Amino acid sequence: MWQVEHFFRDFKSPLNARPIYHRNASQVRGHLMGCFLGMVLATALRRALDELGDDAKGVEWHRLMQDLRRVQAIDMTLGDRRYLVRSELKGKAWLAFRAAGIKPPPRVTPLPAHV
Repeated sequence: MWQVEHFFRDFKSPLNARPIYHRNASQVRGHLMGCFLGMVLATALRRALDELGDDAKGVEWHRLMQDLRRVQAIDMTLGDRRYLVRSELKGKAWLAFRAAGIKPPPRVTPLPAHV
Protein backbone atom coordinates (compact mmCIF):
# COMPACT_ATOMS: atom_id res chain seq x y z
CA MET A 1 0.00 0.00 0.00
CA TRP A 2 2.86 2.43 0.75
CA GLN A 3 3.97 2.19 -2.92
CA VAL A 4 0.55 3.32 -4.08
CA GLU A 5 0.68 6.33 -1.74
CA HIS A 6 4.24 7.11 -2.87
CA PHE A 7 3.27 7.15 -6.56
CA PHE A 8 0.17 9.22 -5.88
CA ARG A 9 2.26 11.74 -3.92
CA ASP A 10 4.64 12.05 -6.89
CA PHE A 11 1.80 12.65 -9.34
CA LYS A 12 -0.11 15.16 -7.26
CA SER A 13 2.93 17.19 -6.15
CA PRO A 14 3.03 19.32 -9.34
CA LEU A 15 -0.56 20.29 -8.56
CA ASN A 16 0.45 21.62 -5.12
CA ALA A 17 -2.49 19.71 -3.68
CA ARG A 18 -3.12 20.09 0.04
CA PRO A 19 -3.84 17.10 2.26
CA ILE A 20 -7.44 15.97 2.10
CA TYR A 21 -9.02 14.15 5.01
CA HIS A 22 -11.58 11.53 4.10
CA ARG A 23 -14.72 11.27 6.17
CA ASN A 24 -16.48 8.30 4.64
CA ALA A 25 -15.82 5.01 2.86
CA SER A 26 -16.69 6.45 -0.55
CA GLN A 27 -14.01 9.14 -0.21
CA VAL A 28 -11.43 6.58 0.92
CA ARG A 29 -12.26 4.36 -2.07
CA GLY A 30 -11.93 7.36 -4.40
CA HIS A 31 -8.57 8.24 -2.89
CA LEU A 32 -7.32 4.67 -3.26
CA MET A 33 -8.54 4.56 -6.87
CA GLY A 34 -6.59 7.75 -7.62
CA CYS A 35 -3.50 6.26 -5.97
CA PHE A 36 -3.89 3.04 -7.94
CA LEU A 37 -4.31 4.89 -11.24
CA GLY A 38 -1.17 6.92 -10.47
CA MET A 39 0.74 3.70 -9.87
CA VAL A 40 -0.59 2.16 -13.11
CA LEU A 41 0.46 5.24 -15.11
CA ALA A 42 3.91 5.31 -13.50
CA THR A 43 4.41 1.60 -14.20
CA ALA A 44 3.30 2.01 -17.82
CA LEU A 45 5.70 4.92 -18.30
CA ARG A 46 8.58 3.00 -16.73
CA ARG A 47 7.93 0.04 -19.03
CA ALA A 48 7.72 2.30 -22.07
CA LEU A 49 11.02 3.91 -21.06
CA ASP A 50 12.61 0.46 -20.78
CA GLU A 51 11.43 -0.32 -24.30
CA LEU A 52 13.27 2.74 -25.63
CA GLY A 53 16.49 0.90 -24.90
CA ASP A 54 19.74 2.84 -24.98
CA ASP A 55 18.06 6.26 -25.31
CA ALA A 56 16.56 5.90 -21.83
CA LYS A 57 19.41 3.92 -20.28
CA GLY A 58 20.55 5.38 -16.97
CA VAL A 59 17.63 7.80 -16.64
CA GLU A 60 16.71 8.11 -12.98
CA TRP A 61 12.97 8.19 -12.28
CA HIS A 62 13.09 11.03 -9.75
CA ARG A 63 15.23 13.11 -12.13
CA LEU A 64 12.78 12.53 -14.99
CA MET A 65 9.89 13.62 -12.74
CA GLN A 66 11.83 16.78 -11.78
CA ASP A 67 12.38 17.56 -15.45
CA LEU A 68 8.67 17.08 -16.21
CA ARG A 69 7.67 19.34 -13.31
CA ARG A 70 9.72 22.11 -14.91
CA VAL A 71 7.53 22.07 -18.04
CA GLN A 72 5.16 25.01 -17.72
CA ALA A 73 2.85 27.06 -19.90
CA ILE A 74 1.62 30.62 -19.59
CA ASP A 75 -1.33 32.37 -21.17
CA MET A 76 0.05 35.42 -22.96
CA THR A 77 -1.82 38.26 -24.65
CA LEU A 78 -0.14 40.37 -27.33
CA GLY A 79 -2.42 43.09 -28.59
CA ASP A 80 -5.75 41.39 -29.23
CA ARG A 81 -4.22 37.91 -29.71
CA ARG A 82 -3.84 35.23 -27.03
CA TYR A 83 -1.26 32.46 -26.95
CA LEU A 84 -0.31 29.57 -24.72
CA VAL A 85 3.50 29.54 -24.50
CA ARG A 86 5.27 26.41 -23.24
CA SER A 87 8.68 26.41 -21.62
CA GLU A 88 11.55 24.49 -23.16
CA LEU A 89 11.83 20.81 -22.35
CA LYS A 90 14.76 20.63 -19.95
CA GLY A 91 16.86 17.61 -19.13
CA LYS A 92 15.21 14.34 -20.12
CA ALA A 93 11.58 15.52 -20.15
CA TRP A 94 11.40 14.77 -23.88
CA LEU A 95 11.96 11.07 -23.10
CA ALA A 96 8.66 10.84 -21.23
CA PHE A 97 6.78 12.17 -24.26
CA ARG A 98 8.66 9.84 -26.59
CA ALA A 99 8.03 6.82 -24.35
CA ALA A 100 4.32 7.70 -24.22
CA GLY A 101 4.25 7.93 -28.01
CA ILE A 102 3.04 11.53 -28.08
CA LYS A 103 4.52 14.81 -29.27
CA PRO A 104 5.18 17.47 -26.66
CA PRO A 105 2.74 20.38 -26.85
CA PRO A 106 3.87 23.05 -29.33
CA ARG A 107 5.96 25.91 -27.93
CA VAL A 108 3.30 28.44 -28.97
CA THR A 109 -0.41 27.70 -29.40
CA PRO A 110 -2.84 30.40 -30.55
CA LEU A 111 -5.88 30.66 -28.26
CA PRO A 112 -9.33 32.14 -28.81
CA ALA A 113 -9.64 35.81 -27.83
CA HIS A 114 -11.09 36.72 -24.44
CA VAL A 115 -14.83 36.97 -24.49
